Amino acid sequence: MEGIGIVDASGNEEFNCAFDSQCADDTEEDSGYLDVTVSEIKHPPPQLSPMPEGLSSQQVVRRHILGSIIQSERSYLDSLKRILLEYKKPLMEAEPRILSLRKIQPIFYRLKEILQCHSMFQIALASRVAEWDHTEKIGDLFVASFSKSMVLDVYSDYVNNFTNAMALIKKACMSKPAFLEFLKKKQAASTDRITLYGLMVKPIQRFPQFILLLQDMLKNTPVGHQDRLPLQLALTELETLAEKLNEQKRLAEQLAEIQQLTRSVSDRNLSKQLNSDQKQLILSETLIETVFGEKGQVLKSKERKVFLLNDMLVCANINVKGPPDISSLVPIGPKYAVKWSAPLLQVQVVEVGQETPQPKSFNVDIITDYHGNVICSGKLFLGPPRLYQELQELQHDLSVVEEVTLLVGTMQGSYQNLNTTVGQDWCMALQRLIRIKEDEIQCANKCRLRLMVPGKPDKSGRPVSFTVVFSTPSPISKISWVNRLHLAKIALREENLPGWVCVEDDEKTKPPFWCPLLACRLPVFTPKMQDLKVSERQPTNLYLCKLKKEHYSARHRSHSMLFFIHLTKKGLWDPDSCRHVVIGCAPVLKLLQIDECVWASCANQVSVIEDPMVSVTHMVRAGGGVWMAFSEGSSLRLFHTETLEHLQEINISTPSAYLSPGQKTVCVTSLLICQGLLWVGTAQGIIVTLPVPRLEGIPKITGKGMTSLNGHNGPVEFLVATSSILSQDFLKRDTPMEGGDSRSGTEDKEYHLQTSDSTQDSLEHTLEDGSIYELSDDPEVWVKGPGPSSKEAARREKVTSAAVISGGKGFRRLANSSNSSDSSENMLMVWQLPITV
Repeated sequence: MEGIGIVDASGNEEFNCAFDSQCADDTEEDSGYLDVTVSEIKHPPPQLSPMPEGLSSQQVVRRHILGSIIQSERSYLDSLKRILLEYKKPLMEAEPRILSLRKIQPIFYRLKEILQCHSMFQIALASRVAEWDHTEKIGDLFVASFSKSMVLDVYSDYVNNFTNAMALIKKACMSKPAFLEFLKKKQAASTDRITLYGLMVKPIQRFPQFILLLQDMLKNTPVGHQDRLPLQLALTELETLAEKLNEQKRLAEQLAEIQQLTRSVSDRNLSKQLNSDQKQLILSETLIETVFGEKGQVLKSKERKVFLLNDMLVCANINVKGPPDISSLVPIGPKYAVKWSAPLLQVQVVEVGQETPQPKSFNVDIITDYHGNVICSGKLFLGPPRLYQELQELQHDLSVVEEVTLLVGTMQGSYQNLNTTVGQDWCMALQRLIRIKEDEIQCANKCRLRLMVPGKPDKSGRPVSFTVVFSTPSPISKISWVNRLHLAKIALREENLPGWVCVEDDEKTKPPFWCPLLACRLPVFTPKMQDLKVSERQPTNLYLCKLKKEHYSARHRSHSMLFFIHLTKKGLWDPDSCRHVVIGCAPVLKLLQIDECVWASCANQVSVIEDPMVSVTHMVRAGGGVWMAFSEGSSLRLFHTETLEHLQEINISTPSAYLSPGQKTVCVTSLLICQGLLWVGTAQGIIVTLPVPRLEGIPKITGKGMTSLNGHNGPVEFLVATSSILSQDFLKRDTPMEGGDSRSGTEDKEYHLQTSDSTQDSLEHTLEDGSIYELSDDPEVWVKGPGPSSKEAARREKVTSAAVISGGKGFRRLANSSNSSDSSENMLMVWQLPITV
């Protein structure tokens, strides 16, 4: 089968975890096996010896982090044992039965296997801790323990079943008073007062906690330390595992939300649409719908649940039912009553001050609120009302006063309180009021989502729309809604239906919504533009020299060097053939291959290295690794930036149906890493993306590759990424400014633009914060999403929007040869990615 071949060259020693994949069936009624499963392990728990003298500050910190790992794992094992010993075992042994075995088993599904896995990990951890002062190595233990497929299988089953388990507990609490009383007594008897829900959510949080601890360990592990590469590999494995579990959790919650919404729909047509296999839930959140009066006063507000699906928007009333004592033990899922729904392409986002959008497919003659009150039929002023109208009035008055001031300046007589100085004072006062009003409008936009939604035609048949104003929990929430609405519309275009396929499984895998979306394609360098002349510039001092390998000497070790990595026929690195070429005292910034030479720039000097064996054509770095492509063949190889160790090799190949006539093999022409994806451009015009970790580990390929169905007619000449970072000031709920300079040029100051080409580092592959993962024990926080504390907000609230641009000859749809452009025309294709927070 054609696809992407992966070879792991890391050579990591496997950890033989005594994990029985053929565990006793969970439908077994005899509870005696529990005594064996949760009995105290005969091996002593991990225990650090007293701290020896003469340790460096980093060694001391690493010992403290190791102590945190030991304590964290011990606490986690205790929680798992509590679930099985204090909840599952008593329920199975209770006479008379509190719950039937048919209900008990699904609630505690896979917990026994999770406990077994971590019990064996603790044994290995104890052994490693005992020899810590001699080895100081722990990364390989995490890799070996948690890289096995059975760990993913067990945790995946648990995560996929979690929503169902919570639903069973909630239903049992409402129908079985004895079960509710059982849960209350267990919580009251515990010293920490933690609920069953609080205990059962811990497996979902476990790997993000590991990531935080290993990130701290890596930060305090110097370059050259024997544990550095294993820690980076461990971070990669844990991040991959956590991402897969997060995605499965998201899909399970998405399915549960759609099912809950479908059950509350009385409209048969809408119910049929929601039941379609093509429906995807992109975003759902509880927002506050606010209705304003003519003077800007709030008339009423109410919570609504808003659902953004891949092709429609649904707004529902929330009806939470259930006794308060149940909601304190387990999250109570709400019931919904659909208020309205609308096709996504007919929903428009309108900011304060914008004119009413008038797309050709959606002609609006009358605009009302949801209750049918006419707002306007032309320009739209949204709540708080009159803000933009007041701004226009101030701007009008300013222009009048400026004209009056000019006229006063032409007066020949002198009059008290009627001179240009007074007029200028009035102008300055009005300018200050205008700045304040602009800030009020900006603040009103930060947390208010304004939508224009199509309604039912009026009696005369004219189309009618109504406006809805939602208050979002934070500025980031509003930004996310606007971004997701925009991307969802782009995803409905023909070129994105579908835009990507997985050739490894014969295109059976459905591409996720988060795949890059082709936003536009632009022709460049048309014949008319070829007549443009290039302006002359004064040349700078530039020195060229040719360097041979014999120029290297021991005294030049502090200089910049080029490392030539020779590869054997088997694709493995030969350390004896690695050579160094001294370039200068400054870093090497650019490499360019010309014929059989490599030109390397260093400060104001360019060195030409003659070496016929150089065959590396493209390199891209992420975290602790560098991916390399070569002049011949379709393979990519990953090397460690510190040890130069060869870690992984992949082979890029595509179905022959996607190749142009006469093409047989795939050759790599460009590389880029952006937002967790390795982009590969080929000489055949085909673009492939492969998933890589986002954190500071090793950028190993961690999943299936996707092939874009939008390609070029010729080679992909380059891949470049561009990003914009939203100003932190925009994310604050600050009060309007009282003064300051003119706001002219504010739009240019709001964003800090960055670009990254295929030879530079990726946009986000710098040291990242592992706190992007949820760690809350609070059921309400876990269900609704955590809110950052004031201390964390400034560090975490960073909104980045990114796009990837490819350049090449022409455009073609791989699945439809008739849909292509002129092959001789240079073309840019722009892919938009979801914003990251």
